[in-house]
Amino acid sequence: WAYVADKRSVVNLSCTFLAINLYTQWWERLAKSPSELLVASVVGIVFLLGLWHYNNHATRTEEAQKAVTA
Repeated sequence: WAYVADKRSVVNLSCTFLAINLYTQWWERLAKSPSELLVASVVGIVFLLGLWHYNNHATRTEEAQKAVTA
């Protein structure tokens, strides 16, 4: 819903909550081995890069819309 409605703050808040929840559940439920740490790190980095890309794209889109209406 937030992505379609272009509510970037709601998307960021939801992703932050999801990341904290996933991190907590990961360490509560799964084994704590070096391979698990590696997998968790890779998943976190991919998640972070996806959110960073979304925010950069949304910022550029907002700037382009302002330039067109000005």
